[in-house]
Amino acid sequence: MAKRRRYKSYAWTHPKTKKLYARIQIRQPDGKLKTYLKPAKNATHADQLAAEMFDDYAVRKTGFIDGEVMTFDDLAKWYIETKVQPPVYSDTGIKVSGMRTHRNVRLRIERLQKFLGKMLIKHINEDVLAACKDWLKKESPNAKPASINRYLEDLRAMLRAAVRRRWLRENPFDFGDRMIDTALEARREVILTGEQEFVILEMARRSEKTLLYHALLCLLDTGARPSEIYDASSVKGEPVKWKDFFDYDFQAVKLTSYKGKKKLVRFAPVTERLESAMMELWDSLKESEQKSETQIFPVKSFKTAWGKVRKKSETALRVAAKEKIPVSEVLALSEEKFNELKTEAEKLDFNFDVRLRDLRRNFSTRLANTGMENDLRQRILGHEMAQTTFDYTQADLQTALLAKKMLDRQNKIDLIESDAVN
Repeated sequence: MAKRRRYKSYAWTHPKTKKLYARIQIRQPDGKLKTYLKPAKNATHADQLAAEMFDDYAVRKTGFIDGEVMTFDDLAKWYIETKVQPPVYSDTGIKVSGMRTHRNVRLRIERLQKFLGKMLIKHINEDVLAACKDWLKKESPNAKPASINRYLEDLRAMLRAAVRRRWLRENPFDFGDRMIDTALEARREVILTGEQEFVILEMARRSEKTLLYHALLCLLDTGARPSEIYDASSVKGEPVKWKDFFDYDFQAVKLTSYKGKKKLVRFAPVTERLESAMMELWDSLKESEQKSETQIFPVKSFKTAWGKVRKKSETALRVAAKEKIPVSEVLALSEEKFNELKTEAEKLDFNFDVRLRDLRRNFSTRLANTGMENDLRQRILGHEMAQTTFDYTQADLQTALLAKKMLDRQNKIDLIESDAVN
């Protein structure tokens, strides 16, 4: 005869599949009993699993009930409706809800749903995360590690929210191998040389989009984010207006950023060349357009114009490198001669990969070369963390030459002191 159990057993065998489960029943908020099952190895294991489920329910209550049947699609729907929304700011400029990057986050979550959609969130473990990461890499073979990390960071945030709502007992990102490895992300280190800066400004000046030239000067000489001077962000901001220059006599300019948790207002310097260019732009406006409350750059994007200028600048730099002449001489060539040299220069291995946002890195590096301390540069650039300012500063050729002068000066001092002692 089978051994009699002293206490009630929660082991249950499915009558059709003959598989063994831990089987418990929990009363729902509507008063009905609902059955929960977990696969078990044997009767003792089934009782252990049942005890764990009862303990889990004692802590999580309705969270346990909802979490047991919640799929990733359910979690995604809730997360998008409650978290992934346009940002809302208080009167004091503090962000109280929403995300500035809500559109990109929504697109990433919708893509994750293709892999995890119908899966119960309680079944998402370390192995599922690893499989999801591999799937993302196969779906986008050319994607950079940073792009994959953004997907995984969104997934981690969703699962953390589920833990806070008690739909999950724990976040699988806290266990197993590290899924998000930021060390693999390639940090951009692009800064412009003096020659490169000269050619892009000259090409922008010659282009039909005359505002691009002035926008480039603003980015180069103030360290502004693109969204601080025109509507580059998908969320409405406060791009620079004429009054932000005039109120400070073109010695400084007020910049407003919504980056991070709160609205931030800071001041950036206005160089003589920027002042001259902006006054030239002001004078070119019709009298009816000369209003201090007017936005200076009423555009959504410089993408097309910037793409053309960057391409023309790269071609000119190729010719200069191929012929071993200054780029200023290349720009002075006749169109016929330039086109003749351009054909041969196209074969040269040359890459001019610069983005508008890289100009902030240029600005930070130039300030560092003047000797300005990191904490002051951090405030002018509007960074919340000092590490960000450090990442935005590079050691270019000018930095190396500056270091050379300092070392040569110190070597002379050491030599004089040594001779005096002897």
